[in-house]
Amino acid sequence: MAKVQEVKKAMVALGYPKTEYIELEELDNSRSKVIYDGHFIIGIYDFERHTFVD
Repeated sequence: MAKVQEVKKAMVALGYPKTEYIELEELDNSRSKVIYDGHFIIGIYDFERHTFVD
């Protein structure tokens, strides 16, 4: 669950409210699609760069 915690931390830094409802859909070894609150696609998070890329 370390990936989920990293994404939550990044989202709070960007101004999103804290939530427990984050899903990650892995796209490849280092990138995941971030789904917020069950249906809002936030973007793509890169775990090598430790930031959103899209």
